[in-house]
Amino acid sequence: MKFIKAIACTTHNLTDEKLLEQIAEKKMCKLWISAGIELQDGADLNTVKSALNQLVIDTVKEPGCIKFEILQQQDKPECFTLWECWVNDDALKAHFEAPHTLAYLENNYTKVNYIERLQMNIAA
Repeated sequence: MKFIKAIACTTHNLTDEKLLEQIAEKKMCKLWISAGIELQDGADLNTVKSALNQLVIDTVKEPGCIKFEILQQQDKPECFTLWECWVNDDALKAHFEAPHTLAYLENNYTKVNYIERLQMNIAA
């Protein structure tokens, strides 16, 4: 997989090492999401990549978002994996009600192949 663009690896201006420290020390990350999406028939790849980049830029600014990355599959460029971390279910719900998320979904660029709700196991 590859990043759509460098901006797709934004984590509230934290390095991954710093994020992992916060997760381990404060257990601040409560909900991980892994989702697979792919282009709808007839969707233009470059248009979708641009829209996904904008979604990342807007989503990482949400107060409940800890991590939001979108990676493009190398062997199937029409497929993407979303890797997300939210402080809780309410933050994820707010994300789906946010104007930028609704605008992206309204365009019907992609379809969802799977969504996994995950939690990190950290020793107490």
